[in-house]
Amino acid sequence: MAELLKGKVTKVMSGKATVKPFGYGSTETPPLKLQQITIKIPEHTASGVNGSVTAPAQTVTVNHPAVKVNDAVAFVLYEDGTGLIIDKI
Repeated sequence: MAELLKGKVTKVMSGKATVKPFGYGSTETPPLKLQQITIKIPEHTASGVNGSVTAPAQTVTVNHPAVKVNDAVAFVLYEDGTGLIIDKI
């Protein structure tokens, strides 16, 4: 069974964040996963004063939501201590 909670981000790590749930005192969660989105940017050409410039295709992976310390978030916490940050609120 999962529990859906709200809280404030206390620490951000690579692809994870620790959250202090609202109403639970000083308790903090274990590091929770952030969802990741992969964005594919196709090759494109831009024309300007100095001629045309072609940018190569790129693939970028970003955390979603992009969180920082003190952001309020909604998250799910599972019985085994794992969880997932769903969105900023």
